[in-house]
Amino acid sequence: MHIAKNVCENITGIILNIDGKSKENFQSRLDLVDMGIRRDLHPQVLLNGKYRLPPPIFAMSKEEKEVFCMVLKDIKVSDAYASNISRCVSLKDQRLYSLKSHDYHILMQDLLPVALRCCMLKNVTPCIIELSNIMKAICGKVLNVEELEKVQDQAALTLCNLEKIFPPSFFTIMVYLVIHLLRKVIIGGPIFYRWMYSIKRFLSKLKFYCRNKRYPEESIAEGYLAEEYMIFCSRYLEDVETRLNRPSRNAGLNDPNLAETYLFQSYGEQIAESGGTRRGRGRALLIDLYDLNPAEHVTVRRNSHGETKGEEGRVEVVASTDSSVNHEDIDNRIITEVLGPERYGRVRFQGSGVTPTQYFRSNSQQYMPSGSHAQAEVQRLKDQIAQMQASTVEQIAEVQRKYEELQQQLIVDATAREAAAAAREVVTIAREAEAAAMAAE
Repeated sequence: MHIAKNVCENITGIILNIDGKSKENFQSRLDLVDMGIRRDLHPQVLLNGKYRLPPPIFAMSKEEKEVFCMVLKDIKVSDAYASNISRCVSLKDQRLYSLKSHDYHILMQDLLPVALRCCMLKNVTPCIIELSNIMKAICGKVLNVEELEKVQDQAALTLCNLEKIFPPSFFTIMVYLVIHLLRKVIIGGPIFYRWMYSIKRFLSKLKFYCRNKRYPEESIAEGYLAEEYMIFCSRYLEDVETRLNRPSRNAGLNDPNLAETYLFQSYGEQIAESGGTRRGRGRALLIDLYDLNPAEHVTVRRNSHGETKGEEGRVEVVASTDSSVNHEDIDNRIITEVLGPERYGRVRFQGSGVTPTQYFRSNSQQYMPSGSHAQAEVQRLKDQIAQMQASTVEQIAEVQRKYEELQQQLIVDATAREAAAAAREVVTIAREAEAAAMAAE
């Protein structure tokens, strides 16, 4: 994984000419002069005594760099396939920064060939694509020894072609280790069993526990134990959403009819249809009210020209209904969703949205339940809260009881171990005394 990171970092640094990461500079041109090769790339002395560096064949113009960065900026991958690489692309500076090892891994195998196809010369891009295919073959989950031996021969030819394009300073020891990786995979098997991505993520998690940098070991130990305690307690809270029973971010509807026809179940659902109209919470309420009330009860306010009176007229189309319509039949969840929680004696509101007075020419009192209904609702909520409190107390007592039992078991085990150690010590002393007596005789 580190070889792929260094190779990809060398490639992106030299083609984008990133300061500090590019292997193509004035010193590398002087090396070409010392070795007497590639005379077309030797520094040229100008009349004013300065040097001019001829552009190499892999050099990218400003427009090509912009296209390269734009492709990486706008690319979309599947969820959990890679991190958000677009956040590491700077269109202004035309460079990549803050990439992790796994980001370079994905970039080298899949994204780099796609981005280079749009902007580089045809005699440079195939060599880099071949190198990407070699890295993909090395990291495969299913290996074929005969194919890997062919890839090993192809890797040597690919590196020879790259030596014709890039300067000698590009070829660090990490680049040449690509050939040895193929032999290592043939002998040791799939390479993903030896990756360190999971270890790095775990070390990053432990580093997150460190709150006091003066005592990092103690902070990590306390944070790890605290998480273990929370996981232990959360296993006994069935009705509480925790990290263990929380649905995934892509959890959605699962069609049972497709379970028998597809090997892998497809989760997810369509959120909304594409369109240019945004539905606010107030507009959603009006549509729900329109669905609940018959259309024949609707009266529309029109002006002298027969047109509705603006936004207020559109509201009246839904809100001005016949007196026989009972507003108590309206689903209270719709009104609560838009107008906020119930506050008796006050007008419910939404910070910068609709208010009851704006749409219904009244406050929320007309939608409040009567006295008997309100008392029954309050009593129901009190009973529900009491049940939840009792259930919570029982769960806490159960957890405490199990914790005490575990402590008692640990004490018993420790006592047994101490007794066994004392018995072994007595036996050892007796044997030593017997041996001393025999030696004295």
